[in-house]
Amino acid sequence: MVKKLKDQSLESLYKVKYQAEVLEYLLDKSYLTSFLLTAYEKIREIFTNEELILNISFDPEIIGWKKLTLAIHTNLETDEAYDKLKILDNSWWIDASSIVGNDLDIYITFNEI
Repeated sequence: MVKKLKDQSLESLYKVKYQAEVLEYLLDKSYLTSFLLTAYEKIREIFTNEELILNISFDPEIIGWKKLTLAIHTNLETDEAYDKLKILDNSWWIDASSIVGNDLDIYITFNEI
């Protein structure tokens, strides 16, 4: 059930919520599996210790609509986290997002107060 890529499973790199749904999505959009390995490396260059979480988002108003999301969960101060996200955007994600289109979103989450 675990997809392997270059001796790394996605589950060893990411926390996976709704595992069955994420796997089904990755089977349907298989190019994302190798993309997620690259994403992990690029994110870790900037966010070295944050938890990375894969999840599926659904739109209850559109039947069958779903998207893979990658949350960078951080304890950093808000300004520092968004500065790092801007670095990630400018160094990699803006160009890379054209490859994945609407199939993947990357965003930051914080601990709730």
